[in-house]
Amino acid sequence: MRTIPGATARRLIRHLITDGPSHRADLSRALGVSRTTVTNLVAELTESGVLLPLDHGTAAPRSSDRPPLKQQLGISTDCGVLASAVFRMTSVTLALGTLDGRLLGTCTEQFSRDLTGDERMEIGRALLTEVLASCDLDADQVVQMHLAVNTQCDRESGEVITQQAAGPWRGVNPRLLAEQWTPARVHLENTARLAGLAEYRALGDPGPRSLVYVHLAWGVTMGQVVDGVIVPGSHGGAGELGHVSIDPMGLPCDCGNRGCLTHYAGLDAVVARIRAVLGEDSGVPEAVTAIAEGSQACATIIEDAGESVGKALAMVCNVIDPDVIVLGGELATTGAVLSEAVRAEVRRRALPLVTRRLDITTAATAADLEAPGRAALAALRDGTELVTELVETVLAR
Repeated sequence: MRTIPGATARRLIRHLITDGPSHRADLSRALGVSRTTVTNLVAELTESGVLLPLDHGTAAPRSSDRPPLKQQLGISTDCGVLASAVFRMTSVTLALGTLDGRLLGTCTEQFSRDLTGDERMEIGRALLTEVLASCDLDADQVVQMHLAVNTQCDRESGEVITQQAAGPWRGVNPRLLAEQWTPARVHLENTARLAGLAEYRALGDPGPRSLVYVHLAWGVTMGQVVDGVIVPGSHGGAGELGHVSIDPMGLPCDCGNRGCLTHYAGLDAVVARIRAVLGEDSGVPEAVTAIAEGSQACATIIEDAGESVGKALAMVCNVIDPDVIVLGGELATTGAVLSEAVRAEVRRRALPLVTRRLDITTAATAADLEAPGRAALAALRDGTELVTELVETVLAR
């Protein structure tokens, strides 16, 4: 095994993991050591296969043995790569990235809403194999894997606890299946919470301290991000806004409660009302068109859903006091009709201290299926424990 200098090498690799590819002059400043020290260390790490020079602007590897002085440096894929799988109701996106944050490849496949969890996971596995092959890599080179699923799972065991409301994931343990894909450690997350992180990152610097993302689709799920970190709850159960009861005398829900928000703002309920107005083949896109053409009936349907969401979010605001609420999912494509109804209800019901600076907006990354995957890859390079683990992985290879 190669011999690697100690503390300075670790700091250099850590810097590349957390801050991305860098020039030698920038590394010298960041590490507080001389350019000569960095030059010698870079030469050794390049020769041993840890670092590689990157082409300007493309972040692609160069073939030269020794990088020029102004050449950016990155961590070689020989040291391992990061992978992300993001499952939605009707699609899965795979993303592959380097340890220093370069995106290597992505792939998305659509499927039926009725597909079982086992079938979904098999598609995910096939896509991972495809993306790895396109980058001339194999499964053994994946050192960390981020898995996002659109159901409530125990983050540690992967067990789907609430079988009645699990939908296609009933009886499936996605963590155990993903652990068969590669030797990598699997980090399990809820898709909506990951989408919240993507929205947080899209806001840029300086971002809000606390962001709440609400995914309004077949289910209603919430994710909170504080200072750039997802708040998952102790077991991964945080954010099930759709199972907040807004009417104790309402319809019974699969979760065992009555009057859950999903019965008023989930797509099944909203689309049923839209079809009563526009016909059996209609959905949210047709309602958006009808509203633009002046349909008050369709506008009322969306406003009613927004009022229900606002009623639940007012309780959320009084408890956690966020800076920003982002509305995403298919229902959010109705735009201002929905967001204005949500905003009015939140301001009517929540306390003034938490609403006076509150911003309620619609998702910026809704059309970008790769955004959550990129956010997941970034999350795998964030936090002391994860970064230290990656540094040691690099040095061990």
